[in-house]
Amino acid sequence: MATMNTKGKEARFIADVLARSGATPWIVDLSLKSHDADDADLAGVNVAAAAGTSWQTLNERSRQDAAAVMIEGGTKMLLEKFIKGEVSGAIGLGGANGTNLVCSILRALPYLVPKVMISTVAGTAAAGWPDLESRDAELAAATPGCYLEVSEQQRIDLEPWLRARRLAAAPLILIQIGNKRTMRRGLRRLAVNNKYWPNERWAEVLRHVRLQHPEHAIVLLGTGPEYALNQEVAALADIAGLCNAADDLPIPRLVALLARAAGLITVDSGPAHAAAAVGCPLVVLFGKALPSLYRPWGTAGADVKVLCGQIAGEPDMLGIEARSVSAAWSSLKLRETRDGAYGLSGGDARSMS
Repeated sequence: MATMNTKGKEARFIADVLARSGATPWIVDLSLKSHDADDADLAGVNVAAAAGTSWQTLNERSRQDAAAVMIEGGTKMLLEKFIKGEVSGAIGLGGANGTNLVCSILRALPYLVPKVMISTVAGTAAAGWPDLESRDAELAAATPGCYLEVSEQQRIDLEPWLRARRLAAAPLILIQIGNKRTMRRGLRRLAVNNKYWPNERWAEVLRHVRLQHPEHAIVLLGTGPEYALNQEVAALADIAGLCNAADDLPIPRLVALLARAAGLITVDSGPAHAAAAVGCPLVVLFGKALPSLYRPWGTAGADVKVLCGQIAGEPDMLGIEARSVSAAWSSLKLRETRDGAYGLSGGDARSMS
């Protein structure tokens, strides 16, 4: 991320180095004034549009106002990419203003997601602290994790969606079975899919959740390609009150749904981090990724249970038994529901069995 009208050369250099190392760089232009260069993967016009503003109009605004627009748009687009599993880390470049601009966006990413800020003013008075004591005090007061705010409009837009699926009157439990590699190519148990967990185990967990929470609606999450996988697991589980929502979950709706739910069971995924950031309690299954680096952290106080497995001494999600997930779920402190919190009319959730 950089203001490409002033740091374009440096950004392209870093992108070239990343590409040569096998990574896929994604350049985001945060320029506060419009320009004609078109070498960013995400142009400034798109960032400004994400904040509901025309990039061209920033030419007439103060630097502070223009920065606020690009921070808002950049944060929205970065979080959207991250939740989809398309971002593994972020690098920013900037001087005094660019450093403040980029760091304001990087703070939206969950704790321990890799972030690097390359600044021309690091360690100088321009960095924003009058002295080292002030710097250390501010850093010590920072709460680890990510807080994601759900707008009132997102909550309002969610209601008709819930009513249409007869979910509005029931407390919700969410399940994320798939991940970005699930349906990418061929068999699900490819070596590249280290977040695969057998359908039979998911079905066993679903039966446990249904037995423990007979009044809750269970919603299966995912993207379009994961809809068929959810159907397979639902058929194996053979329980009532199950809704497969993978065919109709854009990011804003997913985040609003997470903010409403009593809890979530998921593989290590973008929705896991979003859940922690909106205060949704969750059980998360890890494969080869290190929980010490990638576990969900939220500042909204959600209870998070992390499960890891091993096969032949190596980290492997297949080493996690269904009974371990069920036990973790049973010990999870679910979000309490208020009287009337789910009181809209709509009846019971539709059964997929």
